[in-house]
Amino acid sequence: MIRSIFALTMCFLMTKAHAELKVVFEDIDIHYIVLSTMSLDPEVAAKYGIPRAPLKGFVNISAVSNKPPYTALATEASVEVKNLLGQIETIALKEIQELPARYSVGTFSFSPEETMRFRFHVRFADGREQSFEHQQQMFVEE
Repeated sequence: MIRSIFALTMCFLMTKAHAELKVVFEDIDIHYIVLSTMSLDPEVAAKYGIPRAPLKGFVNISAVSNKPPYTALATEASVEVKNLLGQIETIALKEIQELPARYSVGTFSFSPEETMRFRFHVRFADGREQSFEHQQQMFVEE
C-alpha cells in the first residue's frame, strides 16, 4: 500500500518520466530521486515552497519497510552534493508528511551538464544508520 502511495505521489510531483532509485538496507527500502526542479509540476512546487529554476536541482528521499505492512519510516536524513570543482554543499532538507507517506526534500544549484556527486546519510528511529552515494549528470530544462 505505502509503495503504491509513494509511486502515485511521485507521479504527481513530476511532469516527465524519471527513474526512481532505491537502496535496500536490511528490512528497509530507501527511495530517492534527483532531478531538475523544472521537472516538478508548478502547482506542486508552489505548494511545498520549492523554487523552480533551470539551474536548480531537487532531491527527494524516503524510507519504507520492505516487509508487510510496508510502513513509511521516520528518518533523519542529510545530503551533501559535490560539483566537479570539489565544492561541497549540504542540502537543507525539509520533511513533508502526507500520512501515511513521509519525504525529505531539498534543492541545490548546478551548472549545465555538470556531473554532481551526492552522499546520502539516513538515521532511523531505532538508531541504525545507512550511507550511500549517487552520481548524476544534470541538464538544464526549460
